[in-house]
Amino acid sequence: MLCAVTAHAVVVRGKVPEQTGIEQIKRTNFEYAKLDANITYAILPRATLFTEMDNLLNQQHIGPIGYPGLPFTIRAGMKVWLGGD
Repeated sequence: MLCAVTAHAVVVRGKVPEQTGIEQIKRTNFEYAKLDANITYAILPRATLFTEMDNLLNQQHIGPIGYPGLPFTIRAGMKVWLGGD
């Protein structure tokens, strides 16, 4: 049995450059932190359970192109390998 835990952190600071034709709200300063975590657990040589958790801090932000970031999101599932060696 194999278990792996990973975490990713991103901190963004800066100013979105002004562009012609984009609303004023898209030209504001943006600053946010994003923390993600993944857990993988091999239950069999050809079967793995996984969980992916994105935006653990649940920070809302507007990205450089004006779209809002996703809130806290969790995905879980099972991967099975068929065929092969």
